[in-house]
Amino acid sequence: MPVLTRIEEEIRDRVTKILQSRSGITATNRGATAQILSEIAAYELKNAYLEVENIDNATSFTRATGTALDNKFGVLFGKTRGDSTRAFDDSRNVRIFIDPSTGLSASGIVTSKVTPATVTANPTTLTTTGFTIIAGTTLSAPGDVLYTTTENVTIANADVEVFVSVIAKSIGSSFNIAAGQLTNHNIKSRQPELLEIADFILVENRMPIQNGTFEESDDAYRARIADTLSELQTGNQTAVVRAALSVPGVRNAIFVPYDGGLGSFSIVIQAKQPVVSDGLISATQKAVDTVTASGNRGTIKRPVYNGLETKIRIEYRPQANRALIRQKVRRAVVDYIINIPLGESFVLNELIQRVLEVDDKIFDMSIEKFVRFTYNASTRDTEGDEEAFEIPTNLDLDSSLHAWYTSDRFSTVCD
Repeated sequence: MPVLTRIEEEIRDRVTKILQSRSGITATNRGATAQILSEIAAYELKNAYLEVENIDNATSFTRATGTALDNKFGVLFGKTRGDSTRAFDDSRNVRIFIDPSTGLSASGIVTSKVTPATVTANPTTLTTTGFTIIAGTTLSAPGDVLYTTTENVTIANADVEVFVSVIAKSIGSSFNIAAGQLTNHNIKSRQPELLEIADFILVENRMPIQNGTFEESDDAYRARIADTLSELQTGNQTAVVRAALSVPGVRNAIFVPYDGGLGSFSIVIQAKQPVVSDGLISATQKAVDTVTASGNRGTIKRPVYNGLETKIRIEYRPQANRALIRQKVRRAVVDYIINIPLGESFVLNELIQRVLEVDDKIFDMSIEKFVRFTYNASTRDTEGDEEAFEIPTNLDLDSSLHAWYTSDRFSTVCD
């Protein structure tokens, strides 16, 4: 319950009344001794009330704010206030691609539109087979929202697109963007050697970028500390699963009791990216360790990845943009497979529907190759025997702790 404080005028009037009743003083007009004494007492008592109120607020979990909330409660439970962050994306989202209307690949657009002299003069970013877009290129969305690329990327040979990592130029949620908002770049001014093809280089973000934040508010920070209190009091299955899911990048988490004997458990996590990285395992392990009950031990694991390799042949209607459709079909195949929830089946009809919905110029499709294998996320290579299917069927996973995986490397689309 908050401390009941009083304003200075209220204190002065009460002191004056006490002086009158106990001393017989009747002169209380302005400038009189009694009035001056009352004002002095009221001023000092008001400051004392404020000091008590500040102490009470600082030591009350529901009313503490700012540094008091950080130092007296956040530190106590090992929770730091969320900092301001810049929005970023390092997944298969932001792509730089050649305008499909040209019908040209990377090598084709260079040889047809860039002079040999320009290629010779810029060997680090231009060759006859493609071009490189250097790190630090600015990409922009409406409202003067700016992002920069974080790495050099090269589009070469028959490729028509490349995915690039980006980060916002400033902090805060005001730089978060919806899908399809990154549409412009400064390649023309930043790389004059690409001037002749800059207008044919396009950019888009296929999914939203929503992880920019301002400093965590007192209310949000207090709520997170309250969650920690609950977790520390339980130390049970719910607490450790919640801790795993709180780690940025974790999409799902499954609790496996007694995985290593009595008093042990494991948590299999699924990432928002195609595979669980070693860094995500480490971050999740730290989060789970803080809420694991004394005497128990938990281990974070990635799923067993069941890889799928496919080769799909497309039949087209007249006037189809074949190069663009092949790229979109490959993307649709990869997106479907890597987003199947943990432990769920691969459904052939779903894949076929996704492919046929890519473009109305697709007449039909057939699957020429369909191979299942074990994928090692650490070595990024296949393991064990491959299992080929002449006629693809729906496929089940061996366990709810398994997941499906594929990539552009394992997905081929042809005419």
